[in-house]
Amino acid sequence: MSRVKNKPQPWQNHLRGLYEFSATCTSSVLSRGADAQSTQRLIRKLDLVADGEIGEFLRQEAANGRQPDCREGCCHCCYQVASVTPLEAIAIFEYISTSFTTADLQRVRGASREYHAKMAGLAPDEYRAEPCPLLENDRCSVHADRPAACRGFFSYDVNACIARRETSTYSAAPLAIPPLHITDAFMAGQMSALSGKELATEYLILGSALHVLFEQDRVAERFFAGEDVFAAARMPVKVEV
Repeated sequence: MSRVKNKPQPWQNHLRGLYEFSATCTSSVLSRGADAQSTQRLIRKLDLVADGEIGEFLRQEAANGRQPDCREGCCHCCYQVASVTPLEAIAIFEYISTSFTTADLQRVRGASREYHAKMAGLAPDEYRAEPCPLLENDRCSVHADRPAACRGFFSYDVNACIARRETSTYSAAPLAIPPLHITDAFMAGQMSALSGKELATEYLILGSALHVLFEQDRVAERFFAGEDVFAAARMPVKVEV
């Protein structure tokens, strides 16, 4: 939760509460013996709380006459590398496995294979704009179940987002920071609980994690048994929990 170090103490305390809520909920599920279905329910529960927190921030922004530029069909951020926790990857894959048609699953499988082939082995400064495998017709095909990192991403300048996409750079864009703090707290809480169970705590590249889930057998079961199944999908920079 490194982004919150310089925030006022009440905000830090609030984020600490969200972090502890996420960690407690995750630990409870892990203690009962997690599987793909219980993981999906857990992530949906955390997402609902995160959405409530972010929604309150957006209402306050609107009351102050300031709103993000994000609109339906605006997908420039979907060309950035999205980081997910292992639990989020498992939950998203469970959702698409039970909700998508066979044709849609094959489309996402092919897109994730292509995405992973382009991104594997690259350092962050070598990343180029690639569409998320879950992007379809300029819309997120799992919007209700999208990762926390995506839920917390709001820009005040769509032109800056377009420039980031067109130049494949991480040039500065005016982002709403509190939603990022909120989703950071929920993700870090999950990772803390995983660490407590001696499970892998590396953040993952979403597109590559989907590739692993499509191409390997029993990924969720093996992950919860302690196997490092997502090694090929790790973010190249280790994130502290």
